Amino acid sequence: MNKKIFIGFLLILLFIIVSGASYFFKGNHISEEMYYKGRSENWEVTTKILEQGKNNYENTTIIEYIGNGEIPKEISWKLEGNRFGTGGSNILNDGKLTKIEQLRDIEITLKEQYFITVEWNNNYKEDIIIYLEDH
Repeated sequence: MNKKIFIGFLLILLFIIVSGASYFFKGNHISEEMYYKGRSENWEVTTKILEQGKNNYENTTIIEYIGNGEIPKEISWKLEGNRFGTGGSNILNDGKLTKIEQLRDIEITLKEQYFITVEWNNNYKEDIIIYLEDH
């Protein structure tokens, strides 16, 4: 009876190991995070690119108004990445925008800096360089 229990235990353990390896090698693991940050006279921008498997990423962009004037209600923005881009026209919430999006079937390579453009109130525009940070 003890031998049957031992064999059953080994089979269950083997199944768990194979399932975990399959999950990992199919690209369902989280393997790398890249953080970028930059600021201008009126804006602070943070971007986190989280690898979620082969050629799949989650991109979180935070744009916050730090200027002295009246807080804009809406902005247009564009982030130019290495083989990817994102942006849009968005309403700010207390001077801040947080956008989380999935980037699928693209390849992002590590780059030291990216560029983002922010436009607001139909006549203001700033170009911001965001730099790779160590985390």
